[in-house]
Amino acid sequence: HGMQVFDLTELRNVPVPPVTFSETAHFSGFGSAHNVVINEDSGYAYGVGASTCAGGLHMVNIQNPTNPVDAGCFSADGYTHDAQCVNYTGPDPDHQGQEICFNSNEDTVTIVNVTNKANPQQISRTGYAGSAYTHQGWLTEDQHYFIFDDELDESYFGHNTRTRVLDVTNLDQPVLVGYTDSPAGAIDHNQYTHNGFGYQANYRAGLRIVDLADVANANLPEIGYFDIYPANNNANFNGAWNVFPYFDSGVVIISGIEQGLFIVQPHLPNPDYAASLSDSTLDGTPGSSVVHTLELSNLGAQNDSYTLAVDKNLWPTSLLTSSPVSVPAGSSVTIQVQVDIPAGAILNQNDDFTLSATSQGSPGLTASGQGHTNVSGTAGINTSGNSSGSGLLGQVVTHTITVTNTGSVNDTFTLSLGSFTWPTSLATTTTGLLAPGASTTFAVYVTVGSGPSDSVALHLTSTFDPNLSSTLNVLTLSDGPGMYYVYLPVNSKP
Repeated sequence: HGMQVFDLTELRNVPVPPVTFSETAHFSGFGSAHNVVINEDSGYAYGVGASTCAGGLHMVNIQNPTNPVDAGCFSADGYTHDAQCVNYTGPDPDHQGQEICFNSNEDTVTIVNVTNKANPQQISRTGYAGSAYTHQGWLTEDQHYFIFDDELDESYFGHNTRTRVLDVTNLDQPVLVGYTDSPAGAIDHNQYTHNGFGYQANYRAGLRIVDLADVANANLPEIGYFDIYPANNNANFNGAWNVFPYFDSGVVIISGIEQGLFIVQPHLPNPDYAASLSDSTLDGTPGSSVVHTLELSNLGAQNDSYTLAVDKNLWPTSLLTSSPVSVPAGSSVTIQVQVDIPAGAILNQNDDFTLSATSQGSPGLTASGQGHTNVSGTAGINTSGNSSGSGLLGQVVTHTITVTNTGSVNDTFTLSLGSFTWPTSLATTTTGLLAPGASTTFAVYVTVGSGPSDSVALHLTSTFDPNLSSTLNVLTLSDGPGMYYVYLPVNSKP
C-alpha cells in the first residue's frame, strides 16, 4: 500500500481513547517495501526491497512530510535489503559533504552517492568470504567503519554469531578488517552504534552489547546482554527482531517476535565522557518572554566543553548562554533559553524546544533537554451601554455598546448576533486587541419594523479563551407609526 505518513503530534492529546487515526499523507510510488530508510539530516526517505527500482533505493523527498515527492531510483546493483543513508562527514575527502547510502545488498556492501537524486552513482561494491545473506549494518559515529551482519551464515556454516567490520575510510576501496564471533550461536539481525557501543538484535540471543573501543582491529568484546529467549541460542528465527538504543536516558527497547516489547536499562562501564541536561516547563502570557533554565551536568571523568544548539521550536527561541560552555568533570552549569510567546497565542497553547549539548571531547556524545512553554492567563469581559432603545416605524435605532477587557491578558472579542425579526446589523464583528482594563465601543443598528418590539442576542467571545463568552440582550421598542401630515389647498377670497 505504499508509504504512509502519520503526524505523531496527533497522539499528544487524545480526548477519548481509543481513537482510529487516518494517515496524514500517502506516497504510492511503490507498493510493498522491505523497509523505509530515512536520512533525517537531508529530509529524504529511501524505500528498499520495494517492487520498484529493481528492489534498490527508491528515493522520496520528505522535506515537507505532508507532501512526499518521488525523487529518483538507484537500481544498478539490484535488491537492497537494508541501508543507512547519511550526510557524509567521514575521513574520505573525495566524498565529504555528499549524501551517501551504505547498502546491504544480499551478497555485498554497496556504497552509493545519492547527492544527485536524478543521477545516483555507485562508489563501490564489496563482497566477502563466507557470505550467505548480507543483511544490515551501521556506521561507527566517526564514519570510519561499517559494522554489518550476515543473516544466514550462522545456519549455513555453523559458526557463532559473526559481526564483520569494514574499513570505509576510503569509500572507493573499502577493506574488510575482520570479524568477531559472539559466545552465542544465534542468528544476527539488526545492529546500531551509539556512544562507543554496538547494540545488536540477535534473534534467540536477544540484545547483545559490544564494546567498539578496538573496532579498528575488529575486536568487539561483548559487555552485556538481555536474553528474551532463554530456552536456547540456536540459529533459528525467534526472539529479538530489533533494538533501539538512542534514548537520552540510556534506555534500550527490544522488540521480540513472540515476546513483545522489552524496555531495559543497561549498566555499562562509565565512559570518560558523559553528560546530561535537565528539562524545564514554564507558563507565560501572550506577548511576553519567558527564560528557561536547564542544568547541564558533566557526568564524565574528564573536563569538557559543550557546543549548544536549540531546535524543534515554532515560537521565537534564543540561546542566552554563550556557546561553547566549559564544564569541569563532576560539575554542572545552568543554560538559559528565552522563548517569546506570540501576541496572538491562546490559552493552553504550547510550544517545545530541544536544547542539545555536544561534547567537544567526544563529538559522538550529545545530551539533550526539553523546554516546554505553556500559555496561561485569565480572560474576562464586561459589557455596558444603551442595550435598549426605541424609534418610529422605519427609523434606524443605534445601540452603542461598551466592551471592557476585565481579564489579565491582551484579548480580542468576536461579535455575533442571534436571531432577529427587524433588520439588524453590527458595525464590526471584532473589538480589536484590547489590553487588560481597556474598553472600546461599537454600534448595533436596528431598523424599526412592524410590531411593538424586537430583541436580539449579542454574543461576545474571547479569542484568548474560546470557552469564555458573554451574551447581552438588545431590545428595540416601536414608538408607533409616526406622525402623518395632511396638506390642504388654500384659496384666496376674491
